[in-house]
Amino acid sequence: MKQLLKVTLSVLALGLATSNAFAKLELGKSHDERSYVYVRPQGSVGAIQNQEVTGGAISDATLTVDHNCSYGFGLAVGVAGIFGMSDWRLEGEFHGTKAKIKSFTDGTGKVEEANSGLQGFQTWTMNLLYDMMLNDMFDLNLGVGLGVANNQYEPIVIPGLEINDMGRKFTQFAWKLIAGLTFNMNEKIALTTAYNFSWGPKLAFGNSDLEWNNMLLHSFVLGLQFKVDI
Repeated sequence: MKQLLKVTLSVLALGLATSNAFAKLELGKSHDERSYVYVRPQGSVGAIQNQEVTGGAISDATLTVDHNCSYGFGLAVGVAGIFGMSDWRLEGEFHGTKAKIKSFTDGTGKVEEANSGLQGFQTWTMNLLYDMMLNDMFDLNLGVGLGVANNQYEPIVIPGLEINDMGRKFTQFAWKLIAGLTFNMNEKIALTTAYNFSWGPKLAFGNSDLEWNNMLLHSFVLGLQFKVDI
């Protein structure tokens, strides 16, 4: 997660430095008072924050101490877009991530490597974004999103334990925070980068009484945005 945050901050810093190189910052200016519709296909790399697991029974085995579940980096695809006007945008967004479950670490520090297991995390949100004009080429984007999220997993197998409710889904309320940078290639096409912090539902398994904390996802998103004036 720390590596992902470093990469994201580095990209944003590079974008701001590039903006200064091309033109002087023009803070306080607003975009033209015009309305437009847009669509943005996007991809991302993300890190699911390690989850605490409160001990309980799993089939014939029992976790007697709390565990920590760690994940590998996940890849994601998505699409967003609806409507913008001047400095504001209202968009619907789908974002789907899949990451490998790496290991469980118990309270004594013992690490149990997972032999299999994938964690899926999908969000459907309505986002409100403010596009702060830096100059004619770059915008700083800040926003918040509200919606629902699904957790979906495939069998998790660690030595002596198996969680095998393949394909189960858990849909609950979700929200996200968004900070990004847009490079306006021309009036119709823009390259977008963003850091998203997403909060989603807890996991639950039919063959266990384990308790997991809420899903937290950190993702760096790259998109290509197309817009048409209306």
